[in-house]
Amino acid sequence: MVNDLLCFTSNKFGKTALKILKSTLVDFYDVDNVAAGKLRLIDDIDTMNLTVKRPHTPLRRDGDGRLAREVHDILQLFTFLDEHKTLDNLPKYVANGPDSMPSVRLYEGELQVLMVLLRDMEGWLKTVESSLAAICNDIRTAVLPESVATRSRVSST
Repeated sequence: MVNDLLCFTSNKFGKTALKILKSTLVDFYDVDNVAAGKLRLIDDIDTMNLTVKRPHTPLRRDGDGRLAREVHDILQLFTFLDEHKTLDNLPKYVANGPDSMPSVRLYEGELQVLMVLLRDMEGWLKTVESSLAAICNDIRTAVLPESVATRSRVSST
C-alpha cells in the first residue's frame, strides 16, 4: 500500500517520542495528505475485523488546528492498535521515495541544539525585560516629582 505518511508513521511509531512524531508529521505533511492517510488507516483497521471496536474518530475535521487534530487522530489509532497488539496486522505501507518522508534527526538531534539556544535566549530576554522595566520605573519616579514641582511653580505665577 503506497502511502508516505502511513509508511513513516508505522516505522517511527514506538521508536520515536509521540510529541516529536506529532511535530514531525504536522511540520512536514499538508492537511490533505494527513486527512487521506487517516481515511486509509480507518479503512484498513475496519477491514481487520478486530474483536474490539476502534475508538470513534471523525472522518473529517474542520476549523482551526485541523492539521494537528488529524495527526492526533492518526496517532490515537496507532496507539489503539499498539495497545491491542495488532499493529502487525496492518498492511505494509511503502513510500514513493525518501524525499517524501521527513527526517526525524532534525527533531531529535540537530534541531534540539537550536531549541536549547532559543530557550536560553527566552530566559535572557525575560531578564532584560524585567531590568528594563525597573530602570523605566526609576526614571519615572525621578522625573515625575520634578515635573510636578515645575508645573506647580508655573501655575502659581
